[in-house]
Amino acid sequence: MEPRNQLFVGCAILIGAALLLGFLPNDAWWAAIKVVAFLVAVFTLYKVSENLFPGESASLDESGPPEATALGSPDESQPTPHIDSATDVETHFEQFLNTLFPVMKETIVAQTVVLLMVNFGKKKFYVRHKLTDTPEVFSTDTFLEISGGLPGLVLKEKKSILESTLPENEHLLPYYTSGPLPAKSFLGAPLFFDNHLIGVLCCDAQPEQAFGEDDLTLLQNFARLISIQLVGSNKLYEYEAENWTTRLLYEFSRGMIALTKQDQIWPYLVEQITPLFRQERLVISARVDEHSASVIYLHGAANGIKTGQEFPNDEGLIGWVFRKGQSMLVEDFSSKKNYIPRFMLDETPVHEYKSLLATPITQGTSTTFVVSLESPNVGAFSEQHKKILETMSYQIASFLDKTAIVETLDRQNLFDPDTQIGNRRALLRTLDQEMNRAREFNKVFCVQGIKIRSDRKLEENLYTRIVSEFVSFALPLLSPINYIFRLD
Repeated sequence: MEPRNQLFVGCAILIGAALLLGFLPNDAWWAAIKVVAFLVAVFTLYKVSENLFPGESASLDESGPPEATALGSPDESQPTPHIDSATDVETHFEQFLNTLFPVMKETIVAQTVVLLMVNFGKKKFYVRHKLTDTPEVFSTDTFLEISGGLPGLVLKEKKSILESTLPENEHLLPYYTSGPLPAKSFLGAPLFFDNHLIGVLCCDAQPEQAFGEDDLTLLQNFARLISIQLVGSNKLYEYEAENWTTRLLYEFSRGMIALTKQDQIWPYLVEQITPLFRQERLVISARVDEHSASVIYLHGAANGIKTGQEFPNDEGLIGWVFRKGQSMLVEDFSSKKNYIPRFMLDETPVHEYKSLLATPITQGTSTTFVVSLESPNVGAFSEQHKKILETMSYQIASFLDKTAIVETLDRQNLFDPDTQIGNRRALLRTLDQEMNRAREFNKVFCVQGIKIRSDRKLEENLYTRIVSEFVSFALPLLSPINYIFRLD
């Protein structure tokens, strides 16, 4: 009997018992019996309903209305997943594919399911993910030819393909090794991202006539599902990356405010970019003249170069950046047949560095410095890294222009305009520097001065000529520890 029917029968019995009790006498003794019987009936009814419907009243009393229980309050909701890097995007997408591919394979009843992404730079397919019953005949190559074969036809026609009977042709399915085809049926659906064709989703099976139009529709829907996941994960990553890049460049600009000298900028640059770029070697090169440059700062493994080393700008990659004033990004040197010199033709080959990123620092119309990063990892630097380093280079160029102007004004403020020797301000600064140096090395500081002046008043042009001749005579005789100032 259902719980509600049991409750109904119980209520009927209690009501009948109450009617029978009503026929009892109304004196005090029998009235007390009626009250006790009524309380017992109410208590029994409550207990019966609680046993028949456990938890309902408690859930209503303690958890609030059903809507609040189902949806939850905003404070209790789970936070939105936070994606900080391209590695996180790759991890999330890999988990999605690991979950989706077994479902796809069982739903369509396929032997192999493979996702081929298009690498337009290499003009090849990239095997992004696969699930197969025949791994022994599946190709071990990561990149496959984009021309020819059924996946290439899907890419070319930009539409799905259903082939129920495949002829014996080893080139039809490029993701299998050469030899007899292990599949006789094929399905292929194009994959789009932001309305751009980026890959092909393929399924095959061993028997002929294994697939129908319904299977093709299912594959198309799975392809759309992958596209939706791509759009969602990449848009979230782009949003996070944009905010992250803005914060990084803001912190870099804010830190430059405390710098006052040009030689402070290069250690600061290394400090800021090393956690992000993870380069093995950073080299700052400066232009010497129209045809040559030199290494002025080196961080990391030297490997055949040293600070102060000059090199021509028409032999290596860094010279090309000087000449063209454009950034250079090399993802994989190991794929090149011959060694490509970084600085000069006769340099010691450095084969351990597989990738390079170099950006110019341009002041006015000329490239005055080049920042170059190298890493032993293939593809260590991306287009995003290049944009970040280019933006930092623009800020460094502005900083160098500002400090050059300040240094020029400061230098002019310390020299006499007529004789180009130090003035009174230069004397006071030099005294302060020498006293600090003596204090640093715990030496006694002493100064000896010779004051030269004329008691007779001379004509201005004659006085200027005499001062110039004296300076010309005295300067060659001064040793490195002697100074000359004009105090008028």
